[in-house]
Amino acid sequence: MRPVRLLGLDLDGTVLTDDKRVTDRTMAAMLDAAHQGCEVVLVTGRPLHGIPEEFTAHPEFRYIIASNGAVTVDRAENREIHGNFLDPELVLQLVRIPVREKVVYSVFLDGYGWCEEDAFLQMKEFFRPTSHYSYILQSRRSVKDITEFIRRESREGSRIENFWIMAGSVENRDRILEMVGKPEGVNIFLTAAYDFEIVSASAEKGRELLWLGGQLGIPPEEMMTIGDNVNDLGMLKYAGLSVAMANAEESVRAAARFVTKSNEEDGAALAIERFVLDRGHDTAL
Repeated sequence: MRPVRLLGLDLDGTVLTDDKRVTDRTMAAMLDAAHQGCEVVLVTGRPLHGIPEEFTAHPEFRYIIASNGAVTVDRAENREIHGNFLDPELVLQLVRIPVREKVVYSVFLDGYGWCEEDAFLQMKEFFRPTSHYSYILQSRRSVKDITEFIRRESREGSRIENFWIMAGSVENRDRILEMVGKPEGVNIFLTAAYDFEIVSASAEKGRELLWLGGQLGIPPEEMMTIGDNVNDLGMLKYAGLSVAMANAEESVRAAARFVTKSNEEDGAALAIERFVLDRGHDTAL
């Protein structure tokens, strides 16, 4: 097995526990891997301003791939280095649907999720009793008129990373998906029970990780990825060493070379310790 030189890590459901914490053991394993010379890359569906401070406090985590592969940033140089963005005219057409149907949504732009005030209030009320609430407050912003906001920001050079809709029920989700249809040039992910996300067809975690590896001179055979959701399938497919969490969906576990313990049991730390830090070879994942 070739040494791991790049470690791609999903956040929610992988390195974060169900209550959105990173344990001391998992953080220690990530930092030890970085100090050993492995490039530790956060690969997440979250927008940039939704990355927990526990991670951004560490310069060791130089690269972040955010919004499901839509944007890659180099934190050392404080700049975006690659992006795969949605056509603003398409988003202007599609955003009318959640506004009209009065469901929760966010248009990810400049590292935040944006929506009109009524959707923002709905979102806060829905997530208030959950562990997601602090993430929502950190990563979401409201505007008076979302269409005017998109037009203005697009004219000024901002680009749209992602479009998220939370429909409230499977039936409502499927009904809204039918309204959205199958626009050219996009991918649609079912990321949670009632949620879906629309991204550029070129925005995908695995492809973006391959692009970054190419820039760093690291081939896929020297990459290791860990994930739990269907939006992680690409990076599990391309990496030389892929690990799924025990709490992952069945299709994700089937796609990975190894399955580790759950996010509540330091599963990501166990995999890093074994395959990157060369510890605990006898430890069952």
